[in-house]
Amino acid sequence: MDSLLATRQHQLLAYLLGENSIISEHIVSQGNISIMTRLEIYRNAYQIRLKKTIETDHEILGLYLGDALFDEMVEGYLNNHVSHYTSLRQFADSLPHYLATTSPFIDYPIISELAAFERLLLTAFDAADIQRMTPEYLTTVPTEQWPSLHLTFHPSMQIFSAHWNTVEIWQALKACKTPPAANTTQALWIIWRNNERLTEFHSLSPEEHQLIHLALQGKPLAAMCDALLANHPAENTSQLIVDYLLSWIERGVLAYNN
Repeated sequence: MDSLLATRQHQLLAYLLGENSIISEHIVSQGNISIMTRLEIYRNAYQIRLKKTIETDHEILGLYLGDALFDEMVEGYLNNHVSHYTSLRQFADSLPHYLATTSPFIDYPIISELAAFERLLLTAFDAADIQRMTPEYLTTVPTEQWPSLHLTFHPSMQIFSAHWNTVEIWQALKACKTPPAANTTQALWIIWRNNERLTEFHSLSPEEHQLIHLALQGKPLAAMCDALLANHPAENTSQLIVDYLLSWIERGVLAYNN
């Protein structure tokens, strides 16, 4: 019985995806609506649900593209990407890659990067939660243990590397303002969900990014201080690393080691 049910489910899914299917032979007639009409209504509802998911996940991308291009994007994505997840949350995960490799969107890299930024915002918002570090914790760390201290970042923390003025365009559209023209740039951003469960992002200096990168590699605080020595006097590094730690704690991006 379970095997037969699985077969029928696969046949129905094949129909929903526009493939040849014999599922119509196993649908019971009911009322004045034909079997094929009922199946088509179901398939249309399925497609509408997937489109609505992309619209919800990528509201600002939709504003940037306009209705015609957004509909073209959605139709192309639906035709080329089958959902392999039971949750709709991951359905559009491949959208940035699709936009970066598919005409006409491939000619405008800002579009795929804007989609990637919105995916990271979603990832940060949906990330698991663990106990965040407090400033008081630093006072409990013995002095001799500071050099070997390893940092753990909150699961919501993401790093976004921008090659275009993507974030500035996103911010303008979010504020219902005319976005600036797309321009190439090199910028790094940290994205996270704060203590109030709101998603935030903040630009990163090369130095701050280097320190975070070292921490993510599992390097201790001593290695981060060594990196600061390349650009700062030795007597300043201790205060600088404490300032960075306090700023990360205040933002809510540091967590306790498990």
